[in-house]
Amino acid sequence: MKRKKLTFRLPEDLIEQIESRALATDRDRTAVVIELLRLGLGSDEGEPLLAEFEILSQKIEQIDHKLDELAQNPTGLAQTAQLSSPESASNQALTSTNFSLSEQILNTPTISFVAQQAQPLAVSESELGNSSAGHEIEETRQSVLAAMIGQQSKVFDQVLSAYPDPICVLDRLGRFTYVNYAIALLFQSEQHHMLGKTWQELGLPPALMKPLDTKRERVFMNRRNSTLEINHTSDQGSYQYEYTLSPILDINNGVEAIICIARDITERHQVQTALRESEAKYRNLFESAHDSVFIIDAETQQFLNANWNAARRLGYTHGELLSLSAIDIETEAAAKSNSEIIKKLEAKGSIVYESRYRRKNGTEMPVEISSRVIEYEGRLAIQSFVRDISKRQEAEEKLRLLQLAVFHANDAIVITEAELLEPLGPQIVYVNSGFTKMTGYQSEEIIGKTPRILQGEKTNRTQIRRIKQALSKWQPVKAELINYRQDGSEFWVSLNIVPFANQQGRYTHFVAVQREVTEQKQRELELQQSEEMFRTSVENMLDCLGIYSAVRDKSNQIVDFTVEYLNPAACFSNSLTKEEQIGCSVGQLLPTELFEQFCLVVETGKPLIGTSLVGENTDRNQLLGHSSEFRVAKLGDGFVATWRDAANWQ
Repeated sequence: MKRKKLTFRLPEDLIEQIESRALATDRDRTAVVIELLRLGLGSDEGEPLLAEFEILSQKIEQIDHKLDELAQNPTGLAQTAQLSSPESASNQALTSTNFSLSEQILNTPTISFVAQQAQPLAVSESELGNSSAGHEIEETRQSVLAAMIGQQSKVFDQVLSAYPDPICVLDRLGRFTYVNYAIALLFQSEQHHMLGKTWQELGLPPALMKPLDTKRERVFMNRRNSTLEINHTSDQGSYQYEYTLSPILDINNGVEAIICIARDITERHQVQTALRESEAKYRNLFESAHDSVFIIDAETQQFLNANWNAARRLGYTHGELLSLSAIDIETEAAAKSNSEIIKKLEAKGSIVYESRYRRKNGTEMPVEISSRVIEYEGRLAIQSFVRDISKRQEAEEKLRLLQLAVFHANDAIVITEAELLEPLGPQIVYVNSGFTKMTGYQSEEIIGKTPRILQGEKTNRTQIRRIKQALSKWQPVKAELINYRQDGSEFWVSLNIVPFANQQGRYTHFVAVQREVTEQKQRELELQQSEEMFRTSVENMLDCLGIYSAVRDKSNQIVDFTVEYLNPAACFSNSLTKEEQIGCSVGQLLPTELFEQFCLVVETGKPLIGTSLVGENTDRNQLLGHSSEFRVAKLGDGFVATWRDAANWQ
């Protein structure tokens, strides 16, 4: 197919809009123009469009050919004349720029925009005055220009119609002289229906249009651009639009009309609203934060802002605090490390460290500071969250002392997990130095093992089952049993095991305090053996022996004695069994005249020795036989008495 080049003149602003649309849709300019031309001419294919351009091109070539002939033969023309007013008007209306549509419009579309001032075509009156050819040329020229202007008008209209933002033109009477598709859609109307009518005639909402009409009248008066925001509400929702009204000036620099471009700023408005809400939330968090919050100039260390808690904790008013710098509230010791902290902050962007602040009254406050570099009001700043750690340090010190006490305690302390793993039992997670001294196991040797490593042949299995049963019910338990050291030697241990729960109430660990009681067990065994020997001796002795306890009234005075023990010889002497006498009053068994002397022995501790102890007949048989000798000594809150029955000895 034969290829030709067609050149048009387009206004610069139209070319800019075509370029903007091409950039917005990520296409080249040729594709945008072809699309608009096809829409304007009602053509889906390129052939009819190319045919129209070829017709126009042929007419222009004919005109150019005739002009060349006239230029070569100027004598036949009577006078010079410029182009008639229609062309002049078109040249005034258009700031011409060469617009070239190449013959490759269907194959590889390209559009060339040459930003140069087009020279209007002119011939002299001498060339056109009396020549019929001149009139023919002029008519042809005018028809071609009219076709070109009409075609350009269609292109311009298609560009504005395809423009995503709503656009309209309003005259002095407020009538719509141009509306694109987007604004007709916004006002829920048709383009042709809106042309030539005011908003009142169209029945548009007054709340929406009155502010716009006021702005329109103001632009007509001052010839300056103006903007306003209007909220549009429809079935689809609420949308925020920004309207920009600009004057269209005529050749006399007067305002001929107003062009109004609306831009959907709903998303921007939402972002701004969200930003304001975010700033309000930040301000609320900033002021209500429990920690002290400082914003510090990174260069001067001057306070740029601080929350109320920061001023309160340091004893300043908010104004007083903002007049200070970070250096003013640091202690001398903390200030020495300030430069090193700043270097780390610059290198990493954030840092957490401990320091000490000085209050207004001179007292010091230990603090933990979390700082990071931010941009604040156009400058680099340091945002610091400061927490008073006085109580934490006190708790840490108590914990440190407790750990030292636990670690160095003489008793063995073992902490295990709370899970009763079968068959080995709970795993050990901690032992103190007392455990190492007691068992010989180092902590690294025992952690991860179970307490069963300490058990052996003589470990009481009944006690083990009792311990397990109590722990399975999360109950504390005490027990004594034999354990074995690392070297295999056995020792007695007293256990006190308590389950520990976390803050949620879930039991997580068992804590066992173990005390070696080997020596105590040996003493108990020796005492038991001694008691057995003593009991055997007392039970088989010929002398009578009785043990008696004091009975006191509310004033702590002794009012009686009761029998606690009598050996067989004493029972034989009284002719009563032990069961008949245990718990009886001493007055039933011993002479009452000795009661005061027994009391004196208990109160003073001075023993009593007598040579005669003879009981009289009472309501029972004679309780005491004839005795030639007796001894009484203090024993606890009572006394022990021994006597020898003379009759028996005889």
